[in-house]
Amino acid sequence: MLGGDKGSRTPDLLNAIETLYQLSYIPNPLIGAYFTIIRRRISSAIGIWYNMHMKRITVNGEEIPEAAIAFELARLTRFYLEHGISEDEIKKSASLLRDRAIDQAIGAKLLLARAAELDIRVTADDIDAEVAKVVAQLGGTENYRKALAAQNLDESTFRRELEKGAKVNKLVEQACSETPDPTEDEIAEFFAAHKADFDGKTLVDVHDQIRDLLRHQSRGRALDAFVAELKASAKIER
Repeated sequence: MLGGDKGSRTPDLLNAIETLYQLSYIPNPLIGAYFTIIRRRISSAIGIWYNMHMKRITVNGEEIPEAAIAFELARLTRFYLEHGISEDEIKKSASLLRDRAIDQAIGAKLLLARAAELDIRVTADDIDAEVAKVVAQLGGTENYRKALAAQNLDESTFRRELEKGAKVNKLVEQACSETPDPTEDEIAEFFAAHKADFDGKTLVDVHDQIRDLLRHQSRGRALDAFVAELKASAKIER
């Protein structure tokens, strides 16, 4: 199981960190461009999963492309590798990761659809910020241009798609806006329960890190509840 005794993180700490990942959603039309670059960054031993046949999944009659699920699987895999989970543990959890990737793709589809229904305004500065994130994620401007070219996308089309993602980000902010910040007692309790994970650092050293982890954990629960509501009213076939 991911985050078990052999992992370098405890399950609770890993789950808290994971919410940082869960709060990010990418517009599906851009999946191919991201996936082309990201797939190369994951070892070939793990990359074999991305060629597995995926079940046909539809949300409100629209099929989720296999590339979208594969992309979510790549993001999850990279996330766990970057947070101390070994390749062997990840391989043993391939089925679990695939199920999580499917849930992520469904959630992203529903959030995109909901954001499109609402009058959520984004500015040129918002989109510029999203472009900057993509450039950083892909490893620089050259890779960014290569990714666009590989998908036959010009920058204006790309920015229109990023606008959808920016609207989703604002929707997520709205859904999580009333989540409370962790109390000092909660931060201290978390530190006491996970001292071994902080390599001898004091509570003062890691106070802000724990605060952010617990804050994102709380936001993650709020987002889960919001997505669950969207799923409950959607027709999902899988």
